[in-house]
Amino acid sequence: MERSTNRRIRRVIGSVSQEEFDALEPKDRAELHLAISDRRRWLDLSSASLRGVQLPGADLRGADLSGADLRGADLDRAVLSLARLTGTSLAGASLQGVDLRSVDVDRTDLSRADLSRTDMRQKVLQGANLSKAKLEAANLSGAHLECRNPDIVAGRLAAECVNLKDADLNHADLTGAVAVCEFGAGIAGKVGERTGDSYGCPSLAHVNLNFAILRNAELREADLTGAVAYGAFTAGAKINPRTMPYAGVLALIWPDHPWLK
Repeated sequence: MERSTNRRIRRVIGSVSQEEFDALEPKDRAELHLAISDRRRWLDLSSASLRGVQLPGADLRGADLSGADLRGADLDRAVLSLARLTGTSLAGASLQGVDLRSVDVDRTDLSRADLSRTDMRQKVLQGANLSKAKLEAANLSGAHLECRNPDIVAGRLAAECVNLKDADLNHADLTGAVAVCEFGAGIAGKVGERTGDSYGCPSLAHVNLNFAILRNAELREADLTGAVAYGAFTAGAKINPRTMPYAGVLALIWPDHPWLK
């Protein structure tokens, strides 16, 4: 049985047939992480069924995982440089310590995923779903939290924005991070001083920012309703007092506070 399994794995690696790959048992797929490194440059696993696969430390650089089902997968410390995760489902997956700076995560479902200590410096996040994700000690310094170009949804223009609602950003580094809404015609002024219709804004509602580093973060266009930031380092940060309750209180008692400018 083991020899037959190894033959099937080698055949899948050689041809990357969707049918053959899906025919593997989950326990057999776990053996792939030792074999895929030699083929990583052209590895095409787009739309593959990899739910629950165990690939900690696997070398998946350059792999095409777009549209794949990786729900509940273990990819801790995996190498994903230049990998494509567009439209991939990673809900509930674990990617602790992964460098995601060069990974395409447009419209990727990372809800409830464990992204602790991941590296997303200077990352542009458009349309990714990070709701309820664990981003403890993640590095998001210089990241751009943005929306994709608006599409017509239910008869009106709406933009698919990055969603961090209920995410845990405890001790995360958001130094210089920028949240940007998608606006229609008539945009004027700088960030935080827009005109025209808003088609969507990044959501950080109910996010946990306790002890996070928000130095010089520009978050006036983010929805921070219900967010908590006890012990956070906020020097130079800009927050919208309308969407963060205690920022609203601060605006009343200290209207000239630099946090609100």
